[in-house]
Amino acid sequence: MVIKRFSRRAVLAGGVGATVLGCTPRGVGLREAPRLLSAADDLSGHHFMVAASAQGEILRQVEIPFRGHEVLTHPRSSSILVIGRRPSAAAAQIDLQREEPCLLRCAGEGRHFYGHAVFSPAGDKLITTENDFRNGRGLLVERDANSFEVLRLIDSGGIGPHQIAWLSDRRTLVVANGGILTHPARPREKLNLDTMESNLAFIDSVTGELMTCLASPRRLSSLRHLAVTARDEVVVGIQYEGDPTEIVPLVVVARPGAAGWTQLDVSEEDWSALGQYTASVVVDDASRCAAVSSPRGDHLFLISLDDGRLCAKLRVRDVA
Repeated sequence: MVIKRFSRRAVLAGGVGATVLGCTPRGVGLREAPRLLSAADDLSGHHFMVAASAQGEILRQVEIPFRGHEVLTHPRSSSILVIGRRPSAAAAQIDLQREEPCLLRCAGEGRHFYGHAVFSPAGDKLITTENDFRNGRGLLVERDANSFEVLRLIDSGGIGPHQIAWLSDRRTLVVANGGILTHPARPREKLNLDTMESNLAFIDSVTGELMTCLASPRRLSSLRHLAVTARDEVVVGIQYEGDPTEIVPLVVVARPGAAGWTQLDVSEEDWSALGQYTASVVVDDASRCAAVSSPRGDHLFLISLDDGRLCAKLRVRDVA
């Protein structure tokens, strides 16, 4: 097995169709089930899916032809799905137990992925967040989980839908619409900062109806990543697009039945340590704690969901 050094997204110890790609599998025939799955880049700029043990040992790596974002496990098989980003119209389906090429899945003409997706509760469907860049709107695209065939297009309730998750009823979808208009012809350029509107949208997955929408707490605060607790609290991370000298809250909580956002009891000094940018958000229901990473600030915050206070602040270089 060839082991490479990885930079950002490295594993930290602690018509729509399918094209067969000659992805390079390494370390096949897993001797143990991986505990960590991640998209990763090496120092030469090559892109990978990496499966690792709980101790950070690389069990398998597969080179893919795009920069990955989220890695999903299929609920009905041993395959995983790596969703592209920045912007990318590609996703890769990889079977961890077999030494074979991966399947390259495509978003479709006029659209690209935003890096996130969820499987339906039954595991037969996949719902991806996508940019309909020809019409400047966000979409949730419901697909057949096996064939990747598009079954339905659902309006995301905004522009730039990023991370998506289920509430506990397994019917309601919550999606963070970042609000930033982009086009693949002008990659990484933000086209509407003067008018951007970010929101958190709650959508009925059966009817496709927008049930409710919670506007961002600050106009230039772009909602991106989120996590949902067992109590259906939605913890949302923010990337701020305003004045670089401003200090603004970068994590907010939407609680069931509440009319607005719950602000956290975090000092301006601590918020400033995140460099106006958060990446991943996860929650632990047992400890009632949320973890939020900031690769620009080189920090990982642990926040209590009961009192909104900072439990721990860890320095971790380029943590995403």
